[in-house]
Amino acid sequence: MEKESKSKDESIRQLCAKCDKLSKEPNALAKLRKYILKICPTMNVKEIDNVDSALRILETAVKGSVGDEEVFKSELARKDEELRKIQKNMAQWKKNTSRKLAQKFEVELRRLSENASTMAESESGFASNVN
Repeated sequence: MEKESKSKDESIRQLCAKCDKLSKEPNALAKLRKYILKICPTMNVKEIDNVDSALRILETAVKGSVGDEEVFKSELARKDEELRKIQKNMAQWKKNTSRKLAQKFEVELRRLSENASTMAESESGFASNVN
């Protein structure tokens, strides 16, 4: 009894490994069915029908996940493009803001310089010819 259980466990492990390997191949489910029948030649008709229905469910799930994968890839590409646009807009905004701040700084610096020279002239009593 224990030997039979170990044999079934080993068959299940082999089947899982084969299923993982075949999931990446076209016509994987047909190959998987043949493999199951090969390792379990004593299966009766009812068990074969159960395996076939399980494989059809698996096939439907795999096809659905492939479609989902494509949807996710296109959604990811769309989000990626959106991020690129945001980065471009941010860089443009930074450039424009830096330019505006530099202009404001120059204007303010010029104004302070003019005020300082005006104050210096009024304190010294001499008029300068700076214009």
